[in-house]
Order: sequence, then structure tokens, then C-alpha cells
Amino acid sequence: MAEIKSSLEIALKRAADIAGRDDSDAELIEAGQTGQLLARKILGGALPAHDLGRELNKLSQRARPAARKTAAKGLLEKLPDSWFLVGPALEVLADDAGQGGLIGQLGHAVGALEEARSKAEKSLAHELTMQCEKLGICGSAVSPNPKAHPDYEPRTQTALREAALKLDALIDQLANLL
Repeated sequence: MAEIKSSLEIALKRAADIAGRDDSDAELIEAGQTGQLLARKILGGALPAHDLGRELNKLSQRARPAARKTAAKGLLEKLPDSWFLVGPALEVLADDAGQGGLIGQLGHAVGALEEARSKAEKSLAHELTMQCEKLGICGSAVSPNPKAHPDYEPRTQTALREAALKLDALIDQLANLL
């Protein structure tokens, strides 16, 4: 493993020399790549969120912010769909940057988005049930699919708009702070 790392360091140094950069720039580039790798590992389930801090602490004090920023960017791109993986990892990154309070707000925004989607789908399902009952179709076997409602897209987009704007604002804020 040490040979691989030394080969990587040699390759990065050569690339930096070719580009006319010094070793400190190469260190930041490598830190950014490390941050991307850590984000991919978390999203793939290969790295538990609680180990993220340990991995970041392996980097130099100068390189850690670059790795944290690229890891955060990679994780934030997967919101809100992967909250169960992303949330704990972002909490580690935010705590490392002294911004832990924002993660709670972000969690509430993700929850509000899901709640808005759920309410819209329940309303549409109820409408479909009522339409079926008018046609004489009823009973426990009837289970309406809200996504089959002709107005599903526009009504859910309207219901999600406010929550999505708040979530996007928090994601931007967190991306800039981490």
C-alpha cells in the first residue's frame, strides 16, 4: 500500500511540476480528490459516516478544508433522496467546520419536503377514490395510485415549491460554509 501511495505522490508531484505549481498546490488537489473519494465511499455504503472525521484527520491541517469542501459538495448533490446516508456524514463535516447547527435545519427542510409530497399524494389519492366511488367502484381492493392522477406533476410541483426553495437555500448556505 505504501508503494501505491508513493507512486501517487510521485505522479502528483510530476503533474504539479509540469503545470508549474508547487507542492502545496498538489497537496490541495490531492485533498480535493480525497474528499470526492470519501463522499463516494459514504454514498456507496463502504465508509460509515462516523469514520469520516477520522479519515479527514489523516490529512494535514492545510489540506483538510479542501477535502471537507469537496466531500460536502459530493454529498449535498444527493439530497434529498439519500438523506439517511448523507445526513450523518454532513453532520460530521459540519461539526468539523463548526457549523453543526445547520444540519438540524437541513434535516427539517428535507422532512418538510417529504411531508409536502406525502400530503399532495394523499390528496390526489383521495380524489381518485372519490371518482371511483362515483363510478360504483369501491371496496377494500381499490387502492388508488396518486401518480396516475392526470394532475400529479403540476400539483406536486406546486406543493413542493416552497419546501424545495428552502432546502436549496440551506444546501447553498452549507456548501459555502463547509
